[in-house]
Amino acid sequence: MDEFMAKHGLRYEETLYMGDDIPDLEPMVRVGFPVCPADAAQEIVGISRYVSGCNGGRGCVRDVIEQVLRSQGLWFGASRHPEF
Repeated sequence: MDEFMAKHGLRYEETLYMGDDIPDLEPMVRVGFPVCPADAAQEIVGISRYVSGCNGGRGCVRDVIEQVLRSQGLWFGASRHPEF
């Protein structure tokens, strides 16, 4: 992860990481925005800033992407596209 972050000029405090089990714990405590699916291990739920209402493999990635885009005002929606 350190190599990837350095190669792409990314900062941990500006990074979102989604994990669901104990091997994800170490990288999740390093990033600025740790998130997880509803069915993640309790240790992961406990350190997450956002817990999706969806289980892993059941729409969690889409949910997190939607939440990020909404928070940035970039979500595709009826207010921006009234023809839908």
